[in-house]
Amino acid sequence: MNIGLTIENSYSLFCNGLNQNILFLYWLLEDIGHSPVLIDFSDPDKDPEFGCRAIDKNLNIIGRIDLLEDPNKVDILLSPGVAYSAEEIKLLKSNNKNLKNVAIHYGNMLIDDIQRVVFKTGANMDGDYSNIYDSNLDEVWLSPHYHFSVSYLELMHRRPVKILPYIWDSSVIDLLQEIKGDIRYNANNKESVVGVCEPNINFSKNCYIPICILEKNYRDSQIKFDRAIIYGAQFLTQKPRFEGQIIGNFDMPQEKGRICFLDRASPDLMHIEDSVNVILSHQHYNSLNYAHLEALHLKYPLIHNSDDIAEAGYHYSLFDINDGARALESALINHDENLDDYTKRADQVINKCSIKNNQIKKEYIRLIENLK
Repeated sequence: MNIGLTIENSYSLFCNGLNQNILFLYWLLEDIGHSPVLIDFSDPDKDPEFGCRAIDKNLNIIGRIDLLEDPNKVDILLSPGVAYSAEEIKLLKSNNKNLKNVAIHYGNMLIDDIQRVVFKTGANMDGDYSNIYDSNLDEVWLSPHYHFSVSYLELMHRRPVKILPYIWDSSVIDLLQEIKGDIRYNANNKESVVGVCEPNINFSKNCYIPICILEKNYRDSQIKFDRAIIYGAQFLTQKPRFEGQIIGNFDMPQEKGRICFLDRASPDLMHIEDSVNVILSHQHYNSLNYAHLEALHLKYPLIHNSDDIAEAGYHYSLFDINDGARALESALINHDENLDDYTKRADQVINKCSIKNNQIKKEYIRLIENLK
């Protein structure tokens, strides 16, 4: 089948995980015998540095207008990141009676909607959401770590929601290494530099708990980190409450150079220029994350609270600051000595969501075959 995947290919694959996810899905669909095509809602003839074509020069990419002019180019339309308007979908279906239209949610729609509608906070507050749940859909597919929102999305879409297998591949992070240099973990570091790289655009993935864990380690642990860098958080230093509640109240910021707050950075900048060699993370209802898989693939100690990958990295419970500080200290003490076992457990997690995993392929074959 010819399967279209909508994308906005105007930014780096490291800006967020969405376009990586779309690219991995393209490869998986190709591998199981379909003919995928990326439908670019930006300029299909241009590609940013580390855009999709940097990874795969053989991608079949058309523009959004191309499909409107010839709706028979695809049998199935998958919309993971950007979607045609309701009017455009009606036009496409009127000219291609067999077209199946599927929304894919790779983001946390329920939490995002609560923030946008009730609290007016979060990402993309100024977007037009009038058609977000009105697109003449046949089905809705959902990333597995958002399974808790199935009933909400079925209510909003008035359509059945099916759970997708989570997929990942190391090709993107491996290409970055080919171009920028080796960024894999090296043992016996002279200092421990903790990186916190949450996006800080909503409640579900932010740096607040990691900062608290760092403070607990600084106050009470026998083995302490040397430096910490909080990425995507420079704006916080301009907030009076953050200044009073964290900078003014915590011991850690009083020591010059112990912690700093910077803009977001790509993995090569983090690990080469900033010498980050420990990753500290926190999430709530976002338990699968490409940043986690990249850290595991590169063998960095990952301190996290994601139950879906609890067997890998250094896991701590929910919002438990003490448990997080314990996990951080354990990583600082034990990581180099236990690197072989750590790598084995990391690879087991990675293989579960690999696009080469035969079980995952079978599940996608079934999803497509059962699409009605």
